[in-house]
Amino acid sequence: MINSIILGLTSLALEPVGRAIVGVTNLWGLVNVILCLCLASTVVITKMAEARRSFHGPDYTLSAPVNIKVSARAVFGVLGVSLAVTYSIPFALASIYCSTTGGGQGLPLGVLNLSIVIPQMFVR
Repeated sequence: MINSIILGLTSLALEPVGRAIVGVTNLWGLVNVILCLCLASTVVITKMAEARRSFHGPDYTLSAPVNIKVSARAVFGVLGVSLAVTYSIPFALASIYCSTTGGGQGLPLGVLNLSIVIPQMFVR
């Protein structure tokens, strides 16, 4: 739920943030760096949880400590930002590049949509 709330708020703020950062390409690059850091931090959080479990033995059944829970929730929240950008910026970039070259926007946006939809069909 945290991810969805952050995603919705970020979606509302994308246009002003894109203008403040001077363009959607810079925003796209920045969000990819954020995504990389978040995905790398999942390894750190997992190692923290594994270390706690191995320290207390296999019979340890209490819940995870607060720092691990807060870290995991923070990563899920920040991933909402990258998800909001991933849902919209590729289509904006395709539209911008097609309009600058003088071509139509329909075919490139359709191909981009298919590149998203086809993997989803295989996953589900």
